[in-house]
Amino acid sequence: LLFDTAVRDEINLRASGGTNVFKYNISAGFLMDNGIVVNSDYKRLTSRINTDYNPSSKLTIGSKVYLSYASKNGIDESNVLGQMLERPPHFAIFNPDGSYVPYIVGRRNPYAVAKTDVRKQQDYRLSIQEYLNFTFNKNIEFRTSIQANFLTRREKSYRPAPQLSTNEFTTGRDYTTL
Repeated sequence: LLFDTAVRDEINLRASGGTNVFKYNISAGFLMDNGIVVNSDYKRLTSRINTDYNPSSKLTIGSKVYLSYASKNGIDESNVLGQMLERPPHFAIFNPDGSYVPYIVGRRNPYAVAKTDVRKQQDYRLSIQEYLNFTFNKNIEFRTSIQANFLTRREKSYRPAPQLSTNEFTTGRDYTTL
């Protein structure tokens, strides 16, 4: 019940070209990975653009830009798998009315946790690098560069009431970090 056949789809595209003066390399990719544990998956979309401009034989100006978006829907694997191994196999998973059995003898229902817990994470990432390279002669070269990275992450977690014991409260959080 806790495990499923995982499917992974990945598509990558790339284009490059240019002349002696200007060169480019552009790539994009998409990844969708359905996890082997129920209610888990990972999706990522990426793109990269690299350019080099050579206005003279001694000067090169370049730029590299990377963008990505990732979304993860998962569970606390160690908690769920630990509860699965610790919980006796004869303990019920469902009540007669079809609802989940929450706690029995201090053991949380691992199937209920896997199916109803919410643990989502979204990442937005940007990386930019600019550089300048000047060649004085075959032995002396000057290079300077600057780079900036940006990451913002949003995380949501929530444990709904049907899997809690009588002395627990529904818990959750939703926050964003930069």
